[in-house]
Amino acid sequence: MTDKNRKEKEIFYDPEEIQSDLYSWWRVITAITIMVLTCVDVWLIGENYGLLYACLFVPLLSGYIITCFVLGPHDCGHGSMFTTVRQNKIAGRMLGFFCLTPFYSWSREHNMHHAHFGKKQALGLGDLDTMTFEQYKNSSWTKRLIYRAMRTPLFALWLAPANWLIDMRLLTYDTKELYEFTTEQRNSRLMSTVFHIALLSGLYYISLNLFVVYCVSFYISMVIGMILFYVQHQHDSAHFGFKSNEDWYYPESSYYGSSYTKLPAVLEYLFTGINYHHIHHYDSSIPGYSLRKVHIDNDCENDPDLYVLDSFSKFIKCLTKNNVWDEDAESWITISETEHRRISNAR
Repeated sequence: MTDKNRKEKEIFYDPEEIQSDLYSWWRVITAITIMVLTCVDVWLIGENYGLLYACLFVPLLSGYIITCFVLGPHDCGHGSMFTTVRQNKIAGRMLGFFCLTPFYSWSREHNMHHAHFGKKQALGLGDLDTMTFEQYKNSSWTKRLIYRAMRTPLFALWLAPANWLIDMRLLTYDTKELYEFTTEQRNSRLMSTVFHIALLSGLYYISLNLFVVYCVSFYISMVIGMILFYVQHQHDSAHFGFKSNEDWYYPESSYYGSSYTKLPAVLEYLFTGINYHHIHHYDSSIPGYSLRKVHIDNDCENDPDLYVLDSFSKFIKCLTKNNVWDEDAESWITISETEHRRISNAR
């Protein structure tokens, strides 16, 4: 690919205007305080009025579990929340405790996703596994069956979070062979798992209602997170991102290979701006709470090549139709289309 055919959006911002340690700590402390107070309310309401009334707090608790995840393992893992590594590690581990996410190991793999996103070799790294048509055609029937199951809405909505939760704690190798799991990473996973089991055990000991509401809220937050993460890269303009290694160009893949999801203001606050995923992938050193400002200041809204998720129909299409990547057409095809072509080619 020649330079003149590459697409690149230049993003400008003043680092001093978009990041503040004081404000970052305010967001961290606020999120933890609301989490703790909500758990206390769930406990009291559950004890006095029963589980049904305690479940009224599920939406709030689910939202702030997502907030803890984005502020902590995600933003602190990128080193974008604070100006020092020490502050990012402290806040990241604190917030990771509440959203049941191993800070060090998850953030390391996620940073690899950023570094290699869009490379053919790295499709699915830190993301839902993605196959090209050729890869699918040449796979064994068992791999094709598993891939088809993974690409159904049932898996995306209910089974993918469980699969991700298990992999996040038990997987000890990189399936894309792009990096090695270190002893520190394995130990971090082990210690995090011990602390998370202790948290859940403590909730169960305090109140069964509290334990149930927390687990339900956690799972709902994971489902929402998986859906949002899925559509941020599995969209119709993904051809800007999916390139062979020799044609891969980071500014193009990062910005145009990611989508911008329009959300209501409340959800945008809870998700800490992660819906501005094009800005986040372009420069992960920008804290989530400043992504909207950078998006507006650089007039990204009027970029005709930026993929905008602004309707329910686009969400549904990403979840149900964008299954296998056709390199020749540089577009998505469905599983049924893929199977039809595979059988036709085999004759």
